[in-house]
Amino acid sequence: MCTFQVCKLEYPPKTANQALTCLAQVARRSALGARDAERFIEQLLISKNSKTQLALLIGTICEYHPDQVENNIETILRTFLSSNVLYGDRNSVSSLIIILYHNATKIISEVDKNI
Repeated sequence: MCTFQVCKLEYPPKTANQALTCLAQVARRSALGARDAERFIEQLLISKNSKTQLALLIGTICEYHPDQVENNIETILRTFLSSNVLYGDRNSVSSLIIILYHNATKIISEVDKNI
């Protein structure tokens, strides 16, 4: 549906940023905004535009729908830490890293319980 078109089709950067910002707001309120989380993560790895908005969307998904990204925590952490995706917004970087770390430790503790 709509989320598939956001990153799949070519849009001017401003339009793509606005759509991703809107989708991040949807993800705060509904799992529908998080349903394509894996594709957004892949897009962040290869995208040349809208990296900051993609990163913020992924961070929102991590915070509100950790189950959607639990298999990709390592990839997300590695991507965020190895790139300058959010270089200009240090508060966002710190917040997202804390959220990702918190979710990663929560997931690891769940795995440990099941072993």
